[in-house]
Amino acid sequence: MNILVQVTSINCAFLAYVTVGMMSLERLILFYDPNFYLRHVSSKLVKTIAYCVWLAATLLYLSLRFLVCFLQTEDFSLYHVTGKCNTISNNGYIAGIAVTIFIAILCYIKIFLIIKSDVKLSMRPNVSVKHYKATSAVFVYLVIIILTSAGYLLVIKLNLSQVALRFGLDIITTVNCILDPFVYVLWFKECRMEMLKMLSVCLPYVPSLERIIENMRKDIFHMT
Repeated sequence: MNILVQVTSINCAFLAYVTVGMMSLERLILFYDPNFYLRHVSSKLVKTIAYCVWLAATLLYLSLRFLVCFLQTEDFSLYHVTGKCNTISNNGYIAGIAVTIFIAILCYIKIFLIIKSDVKLSMRPNVSVKHYKATSAVFVYLVIIILTSAGYLLVIKLNLSQVALRFGLDIITTVNCILDPFVYVLWFKECRMEMLKMLSVCLPYVPSLERIIENMRKDIFHMT
C-alpha cells in the first residue's frame, strides 16, 4: 500500500510538470502562429492531446518504475528491488522534470522575443500585462513550480535528518499550495471578484471595494 501511494503521488507530481510544459507549448503556438492556432486549435483538441500525453507520461513512469528496474535487477530480494527501483525511477523523474522545465523556459524566451518584436512593430511601447493575461498566468505558475523544485532540491541536498527533511519538504509543499490559488485568481476574473467580496467583508469601511466589485460583476455577466 505504501508503494502504491508513493508511486501515485510521484506520478501526479510528474504530470503537473508535464502539464506546465504543455501549457507553455500551447502559449508558444498561439504567439508564433495565431492564424494556425485560431484555425486548428480547439478546446476538444487540447483536451485530447492532454489526455494522451498524461496517459503516455503515466505509462512511461510506471514502466520505468516497475519494468525497467526489474529487468536490471539480479537479486530479487524485496530490499534490493525496492532500492534499485527507487533509484532508477527517481533519476528518470528528475530527468523528466528537468527536460520539461527546460522546454517551458525556451518557450517563454521565444514568447518574450515575439512580444518584444510585436511591440516594436506596432509602435506601442507601453503594453500592459492585461493584453497577455493567460500567458502571464502560465508564466507565473511556471516560476512557482521552478522555485518549488529548487526548494525541494536544496532541502534534499542539505543532508538533513529524516524529521528535518520531512518538515522542510512539508513547508515547501504548503507554500506551493498557498501560492497556486493566486494563479487562478490572476487568470479568472470571477475568482478575483470573489476574493474582493471576502476582502470587503473584512474591510467594510472601504466603500470603493463595493464599487469595484459591482463593476466587475457587470463586466463578467455583461450587465448594463
